[in-house]
Amino acid sequence: MKSLLSVSTITAVLLFFAGTAQAQQSAKYKMLCGSWKAGAVEIQMHFPIDTTVVLYPAPPKTDTLGFSKFRMTLNSTGAYSGVPAKGEPSKGTWELSKDESILRIRKSTGKKVEYSIIRAYPNYLELGIKKFGARTVFKMIPE
Repeated sequence: MKSLLSVSTITAVLLFFAGTAQAQQSAKYKMLCGSWKAGAVEIQMHFPIDTTVVLYPAPPKTDTLGFSKFRMTLNSTGAYSGVPAKGEPSKGTWELSKDESILRIRKSTGKKVEYSIIRAYPNYLELGIKKFGARTVFKMIPE
C-alpha cells in the first residue's frame, strides 16, 4: 500500500512539473526567447498633464544615460542575462505571469524586477516599469 501511495505521489509531482514547463512554452513565451536591446526609452508622466520624455535615442543622438548598453537575453530554459544602462551585467531567471502580461526577472543577487508587457511582436517588444509615479517604457528590438 505504501509503495502504491509513493508511486502515485511521485507521478503527481512529475505531472505538475511537466504541466508547469509546458505552460511556460506558450507562443508568447517562445516569441520572447532571444536577445533584445533598447531601441528607444521613454518616460511617461501623467501629472500635472500627460507628458512623454524621450530618453533614448536622445536628440541629437547622444547617450548620456547609457541606454545603448541596455540588453537582455531570455533563454527558453528560463535563464536570464542582461546588461543594464549603468552597472554590471547580471544573470538570473525569468518567467511570465499566468496571464502573460508581466515579465518577471529574478537576478542572482536576489533582486526581482517586474515589467508589464505593453506590446509583444516577433521583432518588437515594449516593456513598462512604474516607479515614483512615472512609467518608463523600454521599446526593445532584437539584437
